[in-house]
Amino acid sequence: MNVRADMSWKSSGVHKSDILAVCQCSALGLVATASYDGEVVVWRLETQGPVLHLQRETQARVALPVDSLLFLQHRAGSQKLRSRGVLVSSQAGCLCFWSITGQKHTYGQFCAPEQPNECVLSLSSDQPKNSILVSGDTTGLLQIWDISSYALDIQPKSACERPPLLRCWKAHTKALVCVEVLEVADRLFVLTASVDGSAGLWTKDGGCVGIFGQGVMWNITDPATYHRENNQKEDDEERNESDKLGPGEVKSEVPDPSNKGQTLQEDCCPEASSSGPADNDREQPQQPMVMCKHAISSW
Repeated sequence: MNVRADMSWKSSGVHKSDILAVCQCSALGLVATASYDGEVVVWRLETQGPVLHLQRETQARVALPVDSLLFLQHRAGSQKLRSRGVLVSSQAGCLCFWSITGQKHTYGQFCAPEQPNECVLSLSSDQPKNSILVSGDTTGLLQIWDISSYALDIQPKSACERPPLLRCWKAHTKALVCVEVLEVADRLFVLTASVDGSAGLWTKDGGCVGIFGQGVMWNITDPATYHRENNQKEDDEERNESDKLGPGEVKSEVPDPSNKGQTLQEDCCPEASSSGPADNDREQPQQPMVMCKHAISSW
């Protein structure tokens, strides 16, 4: 059956500013676009027309750009969950979970970056389950959140509660522009790309598998070939350091893209860092890094 698209909306226009993000949901037959003026528009793929306009309430005088969008495909494909928070947007570091049905659309929101005035440029999830959400911010910090029970009920506007933070580590020296969750041999990995010119592969626990283009090759199914396993002496030293750390603190490596095969480590906790953004841009040697103190180490 052919359905004629309703084109009446075209005369008035939809987005009035540059579109910065787009994502699609095959289960619902929808596409979402987001623009520089903070507006999110949900489109029906079959009719090519807009079905919903979303705008997060902020205290800013000027609307803030939406940097990233992500549909939670498992939730959208579930009859039980598709009316809950199925669309995630990132705006000035605030992650907002939207329902695209019903009268109330905001199901939860929280600020992800550890440092103020930073943004989340990329989002990803384990789409077969949507048990985790991975976010990458403008400082190079990668965070893994437990969203298995998040945004399933409407959250009061004043709450803004974070979901449990499972892991966070400094994956790159500069902003993360893309993060992608992939599953290989029943194990979860995270692909990252940064404006520092490097792309890396990580285990879900923050271990560095390797940097693309490095001199030493790795086998994703063989942990013995991972970047973190290449130097046994460094591993032993890290293990000794980990023994001294308290609960919730875990060592993680940051490869230096300008010196492939070597290790660069940074502190991801803002209260433990004494350098400002200008220092980070110079990519000077960093101090040993620990996981964020409030991360759940038992995941």
